[in-house]
Amino acid sequence: MLSKPSLAFILAALLLSSGAAQASQAIQVDVRGGFVGFDQDAYRAVRAVIGNMLTNGTVTKFITTSVGLDGGVTFCAEVAQKPGLSSETLLKALKPIQVDPQTTFYSLSELEHCTEQAPEQPASARN
Repeated sequence: MLSKPSLAFILAALLLSSGAAQASQAIQVDVRGGFVGFDQDAYRAVRAVIGNMLTNGTVTKFITTSVGLDGGVTFCAEVAQKPGLSSETLLKALKPIQVDPQTTFYSLSELEHCTEQAPEQPASARN
């Protein structure tokens, strides 16, 4: 049988871990060009997907964090607080978009939530 302090410790650990297991609700999208061109078609496709999600209420928060001089943008999109929606919803819609790797950098990074400031890029997304 567990002692009261042990039981309290276990309950506290469970409460703390339940918050950590919460699904990511947002993604950072980075679509940038360089000096040799920019894949406008892929950029339009990204904008169309996010625009449709904003219009139908799937995405309720959208923050542009930077705009590139040679084309492109970095932004964060956050899904509505509805059952069944998470960053995975956004990833499934955006992952199929292919960019020309010779001219355009494209990355998707999961975030807990969008913030007003540009988040530091996760190590897994750095090239």
